[in-house]
Amino acid sequence: MEPVEHTKEFVSSVYSVSLDSIQMALALTVALAWYAFVKGGINKVWPDHGDKLWALGVFAIVITAIFAGVLLLVKNVLKRPVVGRPIAYAVAPGSI
Repeated sequence: MEPVEHTKEFVSSVYSVSLDSIQMALALTVALAWYAFVKGGINKVWPDHGDKLWALGVFAIVITAIFAGVLLLVKNVLKRPVVGRPIAYAVAPGSI
């Protein structure tokens, strides 16, 4: 009966890791979309100065504000921690 329990645990672990990977991929896609949106907005507002240092500073501030707002929203609305666990799938428990 032991191998069946190990198999169930393994399948559950693989499923969990797969879902986490899909969520990370979607989060990266959303982040890249916001990046393009904010960068395009800055280039539209200041077409001749979009690549200047001060414009990049404005860009960094806007992106940071969006990121902080999303983290606060997730934390307050979902009543869950923003980071549930570290990403360390390559290291087996107890091998360190």
